[in-house]
Amino acid sequence: MRLTNALETVVSGLEVASFLLIVVAAVVVLIRMMRGPSMLDRAVAMDVITSAMIGAVAVWSALRGRTDLIPALIALAMVGFIGTTTIARFVVIDNPEEARILSELQEEHERDEPPIDDEAEPVHDPDRVLAEDSNPNRAEGRSL
Repeated sequence: MRLTNALETVVSGLEVASFLLIVVAAVVVLIRMMRGPSMLDRAVAMDVITSAMIGAVAVWSALRGRTDLIPALIALAMVGFIGTTTIARFVVIDNPEEARILSELQEEHERDEPPIDDEAEPVHDPDRVLAEDSNPNRAEGRSL
């Protein structure tokens, strides 16, 4: 009996500690979301808040033995993923310093490489190669 009471006390203490840590993480992320400074910082903060919500629901589900919350966890994960990828797809760079930084080698390559002409002869024509390969006598050196 004593062991059961001690175990219940430990589990309830862990429950409180885990929820407290999740709440602290969410508050810190909310502060980061308000401060910014860029849209990408806010997008990452929303992703972390979604993860904190998933963690809170998972802890609640595990401690209460509720398997019916698994679809809710999956839905939260999908919403977080779709939201993050959507923001990443349509984000506008506010500051040119936040743009993708190219290495010196990439910049040099772009300077030396001539632009591709749309009217130029194709480098590889797959239709021509297929037509040449379809002639069975060509492969053996015979002609018709």
